[in-house]
Amino acid sequence: MMPFLSPAGHRKRRANDRRPCRSALLLSLVAALAACAGPELIPLGRLYQSSAQNKLRNPVVLIPGITGSRLVESGSRRVVWGAFTGHSVDPETAEGLRDLALPVWQWQPGWPQQRLAELQDDIEASGPLDKVEVEIMGVPLSVNVYLAILNTLGLGGFRQSPPGLGIDVLDYGKEHYTCFTFFYDWRRDNVANAVAFGEFLEKAAAFVEKQDRRFGIERGRVRFDVVAHSMGGLIARYYLRFGARDVLSEDDPPVTWAGADRIARLVLIGTPNLGSLEALRTLLEGKQYSVLLPRFQPALMATFPSLYQLLPRARHRPLIDASGDGRRLDPYSPELWLNNAWGAFSEEQAPYRRQLLQGAGEESLRAFVTAALERARRFVAALDKEPGTECPADVFLFASRSIPTPNQARVYEKGGRLEVDFSDGSLSKPGDGTVTFASAVGDERTPEHWGPWLETNLPFKAVYLFDGDHLGMTRSRSF
Repeated sequence: MMPFLSPAGHRKRRANDRRPCRSALLLSLVAALAACAGPELIPLGRLYQSSAQNKLRNPVVLIPGITGSRLVESGSRRVVWGAFTGHSVDPETAEGLRDLALPVWQWQPGWPQQRLAELQDDIEASGPLDKVEVEIMGVPLSVNVYLAILNTLGLGGFRQSPPGLGIDVLDYGKEHYTCFTFFYDWRRDNVANAVAFGEFLEKAAAFVEKQDRRFGIERGRVRFDVVAHSMGGLIARYYLRFGARDVLSEDDPPVTWAGADRIARLVLIGTPNLGSLEALRTLLEGKQYSVLLPRFQPALMATFPSLYQLLPRARHRPLIDASGDGRRLDPYSPELWLNNAWGAFSEEQAPYRRQLLQGAGEESLRAFVTAALERARRFVAALDKEPGTECPADVFLFASRSIPTPNQARVYEKGGRLEVDFSDGSLSKPGDGTVTFASAVGDERTPEHWGPWLETNLPFKAVYLFDGDHLGMTRSRSF
C-alpha cells in the first residue's frame, strides 16, 4: 500500500530531501499496512520481531495517550486509575473524587500559568495501561487497552530496571535491551510531562550505551524511534520542537528542534494535532469511558491541565453561534466558561464542587481554570508555530477516517447564557470517532479559505490510513 499522503505535491511545504527511513520498526509498520490491501494480513509483530535481531536498530519508545498509564498512590500503591474493583478508587464518592483530582483547592488567585507545571500530588504512574481491571457484581473482568500494541512492539515483558537507572525497561530477551515505555501522570500539564520525557530519554540512552559497551556495539549517538498514541504524540511533538524546556512563558519561542538530538523518527497514531471536540465535551459534560466504568464528573475533569490542552482551535470554528450573528466563540476564553457556568461551574455540579473543594473557596477553582486555559492557549500556539527550519527527524502519521467524528457543536442562548449542543451529526467529519482526520494531519484549511492542497505545519514524510476507532487502531491486526 502506498502512503495516502506524502510530502511532494500534497501540502504547501519545502521539499524534503532527507534520507529515506531505514528503521526496522517503520519498515515493518509500512509492510504490515500494505498487507491490508491484499487478501492476507501480515502481522507487524512477526515482521518486527525478526528484524529486531539487528543490534544497530534504533531503540523504540512507546508513549500512551491520555488515560493510557496506570496511576497509583505512591505510598500504599492503591490503584487510582486502571482498576475499578472493591480495592480501588471510586470517583463517584467524595473521597474518590478528591483522590483522582489534582489539588486545585491549593491554587491561589494570581498565580501565573507556569505554576501549573508544578501542580501534582502523591499519585504517580506505575506502568502502561495494558488492561483495565473491573468488577461487576463481584466478578472480576479484564479489558485490554494497550496490550496489543505493547506485544506487537516487543514491549510486553515488563520488568523493573536495574538499580539506579531510575526508569523501567522491558524484557526483550537476553541480548535485546532497546524497547521502552514512557508512562506518565496524564492528568498533569503536557509540558511538565514533555520535560519528564526528555529526562527519561537521557536515562534510557545511558542504559543503551552501557549495554552497547557490554556487547561491543558501536552505535554512535543514541537516538530513538518514538511511537506515540493520541495525546502522547503532543508530548513527543513538544519535546521534538523545544527539548526538555518549558518555553510557555516566552512570547514567541523559536522552534529549535532540540529534541531531534534524541528522536530520529516519530510515529504519531491518532494524535489530535489540531485538538478534539471530544475534549470540550468531556470538560462540559464529564465522561463515562465504558458502561462497565463509573462516570467522571465535569468537576473532576476540570482539574486536569492536560485536557484543556486538547481543545480545538477557535480559528476552525468548533463552536457555531446558532443566532447567526457570526461571532467567533473561543474555547480558550475563561470568560466563556465562567460567565456561562460551563462544565464544573454549572448548577448541577455544585454538589461535586463542594466535595472537591471541601471548604476552599470557589475562587480557587475559577483561578485554576483561568490559568489552565491560558496555559493551554500558549501550549497549542507553541505546537502550531511555523518552524523556520526543516525538522531533522522523520515524522510519520497514522490516522483513521472511517468513522464520523464530531467536529463542531452549535451554541444557543438560553436564560441569558450560552449552552452547547453536540447532537447535530451533520457537523461531523471523517476520523476515528475522537480525532478527525483533518486534526490528525494538521489540516489548516477552512470553508472560508479552502484550497486543493493540504495546508499543514506538520513535517511528515507520509500518512497511512487505518480503519477503526481511536483506541481500536492500536488493537488492529495491522499492528
